[in-house]
Amino acid sequence: MNRTIECKNCKSCNCIWNQSCVNDSCGNVLIGDEMQVLKASADLWNMFVKLEVMHPDEKLDFKNAIHQIQNIMACRIVRKTVPGILYDAREDYVPDKPITNE
Repeated sequence: MNRTIECKNCKSCNCIWNQSCVNDSCGNVLIGDEMQVLKASADLWNMFVKLEVMHPDEKLDFKNAIHQIQNIMACRIVRKTVPGILYDAREDYVPDKPITNE
């Protein structure tokens, strides 16, 4: 699915979700670094599955670890591209303050 997003700083990036955002005309690279980490996680999986199996659970364990990495990176992308949806410690963090959707 292609979905256009806008940079929250300049509102003119017109980045596409399934591509690395490299537009830094406003000094804000949206998701380029996160997309590199996601690609690296896929590369890591592809290398791992070529290794000899040494334990019956290792493939499932490794897959679950890769999914944890991908979930973390997906949340980082959401925080950068859809502000206010997920908690972001960069914005007015106060310990023990309830997080609201306002």
